[in-house]
Amino acid sequence: MTFDEIRDLLAQTALQQQESSDRLARTEKIVESNARAIEANASAIAELREGQIKLQEAQVKTQQQMDELAHDTRASIEDLVEMVTATVIQGAENATFIKGLQMENRRILRELRDSRSDGGTNRRNPPNG
Repeated sequence: MTFDEIRDLLAQTALQQQESSDRLARTEKIVESNARAIEANASAIAELREGQIKLQEAQVKTQQQMDELAHDTRASIEDLVEMVTATVIQGAENATFIKGLQMENRRILRELRDSRSDGGTNRRNPPNG
């Protein structure tokens, strides 16, 4: 090998080493960038998990509140049914009582009418005494 060939070979080797060094530097930058992205992704995933946990807790709380509301609503409806039933029963009892009072009133009015028409003596019901 001649001196010029050795020099050319060394120049090519130096050039290849420089290109390899440049590629290695670019690769290191890419690796560092990817590492930062992985860290950012891991942080974002952790935040998403925290958010998911909070959401699940909120869903459980909401379900509990809905269950309580449903229970309270059922209880309120049952109370309303009892109140309406009691009101209907009381209304029927009042109607019966009023009907009895009306019958008693008619009886008393008949007796008064009969008493007036008999001249003050009621033959059907003699005075107590």
